Amino acid sequence: MNETLKNLIDNLLPWWDLGYVFGLIMGLAFIVKGLFAFGVSGKRSQQGSAPYVVTLIAGILLLNITGVLDATSQTFFLENSATGLADVDNHITVKDDRFGLYMKLSYMLVVLVGLYGVVQGGILFDAAGKNGEKFGPAMAHLIGGALAVNIDKLLLVFSVMVGGGFQQTISGLFN
Repeated sequence: MNETLKNLIDNLLPWWDLGYVFGLIMGLAFIVKGLFAFGVSGKRSQQGSAPYVVTLIAGILLLNITGVLDATSQTFFLENSATGLADVDNHITVKDDRFGLYMKLSYMLVVLVGLYGVVQGGILFDAAGKNGEKFGPAMAHLIGGALAVNIDKLLLVFSVMVGGGFQQTISGLFN
């Protein structure tokens, strides 16, 4: 069973790159879409240009996904964000037993879901240009995804607030 978990953890490492590249492609598509629509809307003065500007901003956010993650991480934790699952894999120290491998797998899955949340937030941000009700969910996805990518730092902050055995356990995981 432990070998299966180790193989699963090793096979998760490339998924960060896939999510990252997907975010970059979506960002590039949004920039092209925004520039094209902005140019076409200039000929039709009746429509406002705000939705196209929001699409451009969403594209810029997605093209600079590392900067968005680092900015959020610096804001909350005064440290840079993880730059891939290899960083995450090297950062957590667990025993090589079944419980430790489940902890590492859970940790890596939360980080991947966080990356997905940031990309989804950028996509929702584009939709917010046409429907203002999408702005709140877009910001929630961006901030929540960035916090999930930095789950280790978030847990360390919570452990200091709670203290006691919880603090010792969390500090032992992320050294």
